[in-house]
Amino acid sequence: MNLLAFLCAVALSIPPVDSAVSTRGTAEVPLDNVVVPMDVVTVPVATEYTLDGGWQLSWDDQVGQELSGEVKTCEIRLRHVGSKVTGRFSGRVAGTMRNAILEGELIHQSGGYVFLLQQHEPDYVCTYQICWTESQGITDKVGVWTDTKGRSGNFSVLKLQ
Repeated sequence: MNLLAFLCAVALSIPPVDSAVSTRGTAEVPLDNVVVPMDVVTVPVATEYTLDGGWQLSWDDQVGQELSGEVKTCEIRLRHVGSKVTGRFSGRVAGTMRNAILEGELIHQSGGYVFLLQQHEPDYVCTYQICWTESQGITDKVGVWTDTKGRSGNFSVLKLQ
């Protein structure tokens, strides 16, 4: 058997990945002629909720159940396609122009949502996480942020009209 025929036979023997697999299950994946069982997890795409547009981001420097102390605010613009979210700051952040890239993911699963966002700048990263149920809205919840300088606190978002 020549090399091309061998490669075609190998490619045809590998089972295709089915995107309609349940959210948790198992699959058998061939690895060096040995079938290895593996957990398969598919992440549902958030299609019922959109984060497109302008948002007011408010944050403090204390982790708790609500925003407290000195609350700061800024505006962000987000673009939401499928489960991926990208964005940027609109204007000044705490009096300073920030050249940051915002990127993250909105996951819809089991009756609720998880929004994960990362703020990337030279020598700095900040992460944001917030969860809410389908019966609530993202604006009804407070999430947690943490950064590479060892700081953390709460944050919330409010959709701009």
